[in-house]
Amino acid sequence: MSTYRRPDASMSLLNDLWYQPVDGDYGLASPPQQRSRPAALARSGIVLVVSVTLGVLLSGAIFGLRGPAQALRSSRDLLISEITERTDSADQLAQTNADLDAQIADLQEQVLAARHPELLAELDLTGTVAGTLPVVGPGLVVELTDGPDGAEVPEDRVQDVDLQLVVNGLWASGAEAIAVNGQRITSLSAIRSASQVVLVDLVPLSSPYTIEAVGDPGSLQSTFAATQAASHLGLLSSGYGIGVQIRSAQDLSLAGVSSAVLRYAVEAGVASSTTNDQEGSP
Repeated sequence: MSTYRRPDASMSLLNDLWYQPVDGDYGLASPPQQRSRPAALARSGIVLVVSVTLGVLLSGAIFGLRGPAQALRSSRDLLISEITERTDSADQLAQTNADLDAQIADLQEQVLAARHPELLAELDLTGTVAGTLPVVGPGLVVELTDGPDGAEVPEDRVQDVDLQLVVNGLWASGAEAIAVNGQRITSLSAIRSASQVVLVDLVPLSSPYTIEAVGDPGSLQSTFAATQAASHLGLLSSGYGIGVQIRSAQDLSLAGVSSAVLRYAVEAGVASSTTNDQEGSP
């Protein structure tokens, strides 16, 4: 008896590959993994705990970073307040010293005018040269202003060396007395910088810088124009945008320094007798 044979029996391999692409044994050996509900809840709880922990740590770090900034801001405000208070106190003491110096000068002038007028004239000349007496008269004014980019570019700001060159140029041109922003310049004066601030005798100054020189305006201006300081001012104006203005004035008033520092003194009688003794000794 013959056995029935399917027409597509010869294509059984193709049919298996088409209708059953995954081997049955492989399917039985690797069943799809299903996550149980307790395991999923445990995983979600762990994620929640880790997230909360990270949030707490991040918040603590943020507050920790803001804490020093707030403390630094408070310290800075306190320092600024103390500096302002000390500066006001120093200004009051300086004004008191100036008033006392003026009273001493008036009393000295009254006594010497009646007894030793020639000595009074000598003291006036010496005080003018030393800068302890105020000076009034015509002269020359040089004004320097920081460039437009001076706030960001240090080279575009007026430096201490610029003021030094101008002051020295005015002295060489025949100035009798000089002041920078009201600060009288003497033989003991120092013009220097501290960080980005220009100091004249430890007094901080800021732009614009007004340099006043008492003397003959015409002679000062013509002589100053031939100095190295004038060439330097031209370079500052053209190369760095620093404002430069030079003008003559007829009514300059320069205050004297607050007080003179006595560094050396000898009694006149003792000095003369000592000198005579030394000359007479063999």
